Amino acid sequence: MALQNDKQFQMRVSEEFLRTLDDWRRTQPELPSRAEAIRQLIQRGLSLEVYVESINEILDVLMPAIASGGFSQEQVDRLAIAINNQSIQRMRTVDFERCKENPSEEG
Repeated sequence: MALQNDKQFQMRVSEEFLRTLDDWRRTQPELPSRAEAIRQLIQRGLSLEVYVESINEILDVLMPAIASGGFSQEQVDRLAIAINNQSIQRMRTVDFERCKENPSEEG
């Protein structure tokens, strides 16, 4: 559904890109349009970026203690689970609407 402030965007892609996109679309529970599929994949990519940033921030703090043997294997395992759970929670709360609030210049 188009919103009042939505902007149209066009791009050129290869046949291979479209085949790959269409293959992915067919794996989804409800077949999204190509435009919706691209939106979903971009959102997933942005979420992954948040996930990686989150893990890197946590590891920057904890790696010295892990490397020095400051944690038992059980603590490291529990930490890995906590990092994963926290990162998933962050991914779920990413505000993808911020792009509409702070649009960058179109190239």
